[in-house]
Amino acid sequence: MRIAGVAVLISIVSLIATMVSAEPSHGAAHTKQQLQPTITVQKATALLDSWRGQTAVLNQAKEKLDAELLDHPDSAWAYREYARYFIMSGATNSGNVLPEYLAHADSSLQKALRLQPNFSEAYVLGGHLYRLMGRPADAKAALKKAEALGTNDPWLQNNWAAILADEGNFKEAAKRYNRVLNGSDRNAKAVASAREGVIHCYLSTGQIDQADRAYRSAIAHEPRTAWAHGNYAAFLLCTRDDYDSSILQSRKALSLMNYGQARAVLAAALYRKWAAQIESGQSAAAATTYAEGESMDPSHPVAALASMCGEGSALSAVLRATQASAR
Repeated sequence: MRIAGVAVLISIVSLIATMVSAEPSHGAAHTKQQLQPTITVQKATALLDSWRGQTAVLNQAKEKLDAELLDHPDSAWAYREYARYFIMSGATNSGNVLPEYLAHADSSLQKALRLQPNFSEAYVLGGHLYRLMGRPADAKAALKKAEALGTNDPWLQNNWAAILADEGNFKEAAKRYNRVLNGSDRNAKAVASAREGVIHCYLSTGQIDQADRAYRSAIAHEPRTAWAHGNYAAFLLCTRDDYDSSILQSRKALSLMNYGQARAVLAAALYRKWAAQIESGQSAAAATTYAEGESMDPSHPVAALASMCGEGSALSAVLRATQASAR
């Protein structure tokens, strides 16, 4: 993921102008709502579902949504998918979404609901959007509305689970995530999100072995997704203190996509291995390992480990090594 650049912001300004000019009048044509997405929207949805941080995927989805709104300016489905597009476009490396993109997403979602007031899938997305905006009451209200209207959208369960986890109710959150994992709808993005969510629940309740199995399951289902390997690498280092396996998973993640979090995990894991080599007297090997870690993150071994893992056995080992090596 990335912080959007100036070019994307300019594109969004142009897009908003297009959406406003394309807003249908409240005449007879406005009442003919599309209850199902067209093929063009379905293709845009599939692209957004496949997004794992690639700018090209977002650009392709935007092209299809632009084309849909030119042909069908009253497409509630297109506006809903545009809301998803904005959320993804504004995502940052920290996992947050820039406020201006959330505002654009909200505007687009409201257009969808004005066109189709009983659009349950739009309310499901609202549950996610308003949680991101820090509006939990509105998020709950949207999800309750979706339930009342009726929907099989697996994101209903995921979005409820995320809110429950925010409230510390990890048991009920895990139940919701497992409904998606055990359900008949195999939407790959929804299933991957449910796996990430249930891992968070396991870690929050100290169920380390269950979390480990869930990480490996995520990799088995999406072996070419960099984030699956990178997230497991962080777990292996910070929770298992298994730096060798963390290095392997970090390298795999970077071979699939060169992104900041994977580089940070690899640097921290290399510094942890350096500490073990210092402790066992492998001075030459330790120097080589340190040099590679420094090339990834030149700050300091302690800073790298503290930033990645916080307190724990990995950080303690690196502190001892820095004292022993006078670094």
